[in-house]
This record gives sequence, C-alpha cells and structure tokens, in this order.
Amino acid sequence: MGRGMKAGKKPSMGGMGGGSMQKQMQQIQQMQRRMEQMQAELEEKEIETTAGGGAVSVVISGAKEIK
Repeated sequence: MGRGMKAGKKPSMGGMGGGSMQKQMQQIQQMQRRMEQMQAELEEKEIETTAGGGAVSVVISGAKEIK
C-alpha cells in the first residue's frame, strides 16, 4: 500500500469518474473537429517570401507545396 492509503480503499482516479470520462471524450472529439477545420483553412493559405533583394521569390501553400 502506498503512503496515506487505508486498507480496502481504492486509489482515486484523479477525478475521472464515469460521467467525466464521457465529457472528456466529447471534448477530445470537439478538439479533433477544430483541428481538422484549422488544417483545412491552412491548406488554402499561401505565403510568399523573397531572398537576395528580390532575386529569388518563393510561394508556399499551406499544403507544403512550392509554387
């Protein structure tokens, strides 16, 4: 037995009861949807950069493609 534990007492799960586990799963799914949405938005963006006083110019898409 660990410190401060009484015989027959189960260790706490850090507040992870049955109801809160379901709530956590919902939060995870919501985060996944937001992440997918952000990734889709990022793929539509383009970034242009130059070097050498404008001698070299590159356009990169959010999908990591050089144009």
